[in-house]
Amino acid sequence: MAKHKIFAVLMFMALIILYISCTVENTGTATDAKDNIFVLVKYKSQPGKHNEALAALNSLILDVKNEPDFVNIKLFADPSDETNILLYEQWSDEEYY
Repeated sequence: MAKHKIFAVLMFMALIILYISCTVENTGTATDAKDNIFVLVKYKSQPGKHNEALAALNSLILDVKNEPDFVNIKLFADPSDETNILLYEQWSDEEYY
């Protein structure tokens, strides 16, 4: 059973990376994107608190979008394990982040 959960998490992460690589919005020239910093933040919600965690993160995202060096942010929830949540962030200034 543990091997199945590890496999599911690895598959989820692989799908997220594939999805991100296919859907990242172009926010400028290739040179601009090259200088950006990309951050992946993994959250693990408590069992039964998935909806509350998503609501809190969505609220946080609204605030983050107002930051001066913000470029992009996406939230992903694991369909096979609702306690796994991933934020993909893109910033234009590593020092600011």
